[in-house]
Amino acid sequence: MIAVLEEVLPDMKHKGGDYKSDEYKNLNDNIIKITTSDQGTSQSYAIKRLKRDRNDLFELVKSGDISPNAAMVQAGFANPKATIRTDSAESAASTIRSKCSDEFIFQLKQLL
Repeated sequence: MIAVLEEVLPDMKHKGGDYKSDEYKNLNDNIIKITTSDQGTSQSYAIKRLKRDRNDLFELVKSGDISPNAAMVQAGFANPKATIRTDSAESAASTIRSKCSDEFIFQLKQLL
């Protein structure tokens, strides 16, 4: 977690494009070079978004009190997710009962 924070935070002040580096100048065609994910569900994206938009939650992540994902869910930037085993109906039901609201379970029953 600390490594991700240290990796992400120096970039927080940088805005705009990179038009001077050799890496940019060497892109002579229209193929986009992607090295790491910095959006969506990545930890670095979550940390940057929290730092920018919800500094209170960012401080909790930084102190280790909550995970970046939990903070994103709490901020309303991400939806809660659960992993459900598909090889055991009992296990799936147990996970659904422990992770989902009664309203969600009711709606799920209607759809199934």
